[in-house]
Amino acid sequence: MRFCGAQCQTYTWLISLINIVIWSSMLLRAFVIPTQFLAEFGFVQVVLLFTTLLGVALNMALLIGNQFEFDDFYRLYFYVGPILSLIHMVCCVIISSLLRVQLKLLHMNPNKEFFFVTFDFMLGVLNLCAFIHTKMTQFKQPSGFQTVTVIGGGFMGAGIAEAFASHGFDTTVYDINQQAIDRCKQQIEKSIEKAYKGRFHNELHNYRTHVYGHLKFSTNLESAVKSADLVVEAIPEDMNMKQDLFAKLEKICPKTTVFTTNTSSLLLKDMSQKMVDKSRLGGLHFFFPVPYSGVVEVMKSIYTSDAIFARLVKAAVELEKYPLKCKDTPAFIVNRINNAMFDQALALVENGIASVEDVDTGLEKAMGYPLGPFKTLDRIGLDTAKRVRDELRRLYPEIGVRPPGIIEKLVAEGKLGLKTGQGFYDYSKKSKL
Repeated sequence: MRFCGAQCQTYTWLISLINIVIWSSMLLRAFVIPTQFLAEFGFVQVVLLFTTLLGVALNMALLIGNQFEFDDFYRLYFYVGPILSLIHMVCCVIISSLLRVQLKLLHMNPNKEFFFVTFDFMLGVLNLCAFIHTKMTQFKQPSGFQTVTVIGGGFMGAGIAEAFASHGFDTTVYDINQQAIDRCKQQIEKSIEKAYKGRFHNELHNYRTHVYGHLKFSTNLESAVKSADLVVEAIPEDMNMKQDLFAKLEKICPKTTVFTTNTSSLLLKDMSQKMVDKSRLGGLHFFFPVPYSGVVEVMKSIYTSDAIFARLVKAAVELEKYPLKCKDTPAFIVNRINNAMFDQALALVENGIASVEDVDTGLEKAMGYPLGPFKTLDRIGLDTAKRVRDELRRLYPEIGVRPPGIIEKLVAEGKLGLKTGQGFYDYSKKSKL
C-alpha cells in the first residue's frame, strides 16, 4: 500500500518533477555569477551549491520512493525539503546584497548579474510554496478524515484498521481488554505476512513499518475517541448493543466526529434512535479480506446528512475501494443478494438434494464465484452468520430469511468455521464434514 491514494500519488510525481527542474535551474544559475566577485562570500556560495545539489537528490529520492513504496523518502521529502528551500533563499538574499555592493564599488551595472540571484530567490519561494501545498495535500485527506478509531478489534475490525493505517490514516483500535487487543494484533500480523508472502523481505518490512507507524491500540474508550475525526463501529450484530454504543460515543466524542457502522444487515435509522444528532451516523460496510477487497458499501439513512455521506464516499475512494452507494435497507446490496443465495444453498443441503461440496463447486465453476456459499459462511464465522440472520428475521421478517437449521446445529457443536478449524469444512484435515 502506498502513502496516499492514486490522485495524490499523481500530484506528488508532478510536483517532484517540477522541483527537479527548479533545483537544476538554480544549480546552473549558481555558476553564472562571476567568480571574481565571490572571494568575500565564497562560503555562502558553497552552501548555495550544496543545498541545490541536495534539492535535486531529494526530489529524485521522492520519485524512487513513490515507485517502490519506500515511505521513509516521503518523510525526508516533507521535513528536509522546506529547510533546504529556506537555506537556499537566505543564501540568495546574502549573495544578492553583497553582489550589488561589490559591483557598485567597481562602478559596474549590477542589474544584469543581480537578475540571476533574484531569479534564484523567486524559484526558492516557488519551491517552498510547492512543498507547503504538497504537504497539506498529502497529510490532510480530501474527505477531511485523518484520525480514525475502530471500535472492536475482531476479525473485521482488524482488517478495517489495517486498511485505514496502510493508507496513511492515524488509526486507533479500541477493544474491551488486552486479550482482545492481542488477538487483533495477531490478526493484522497474519494478514500482512499473507499479503507479502513470496515477495522481497524489504517490501514486507516497509509495509509493516508503515502500517504500525499509523496504528495504535487502546482499552480505554474515551482515550481512543477523544481526537477521532471518524469512528468505525465493528462490534457484533446486536441492535441494542449498537444503539447504546452510539449514544455513548455521541457524548464523549468531539462534535465534529463522524460515526459509521460496519453492520452487514441492520438499518441505520434504527441504530441511531438513541442519538441526539442522527445526521452524524452513516454506514461503511467492508468485505473480507478488508485490506484487499476492492469495494465497500457506503450507506445513508433518512437522517444522514448529505455532507457526511459525501465525505464517506471520498473516504472509500481514499482507501482505493469502489464505493457502492446504497440507501438504508436491510442487508443493503451485496448481503441482500447473498442471503437469498444462502437460503437456497442451505435448502439444497438440508433437504438432502446436494452436498456442501457440490453446491460450492457448482457456483465456483459454473458462475465464477471465488468462493461458494458454504466456504463464505465458514470465513464469516457461523456464529456471526447465525446472529446476523436471526436479527434480520426478527427485525425485518419481510425479507423472509430462512430459519438457521444446520447453521444452528454446527454453532451448538462449537464448529464456527475457519476460526475454530471446523464448520461446513474440516480445515485441519482439509476435507468436507
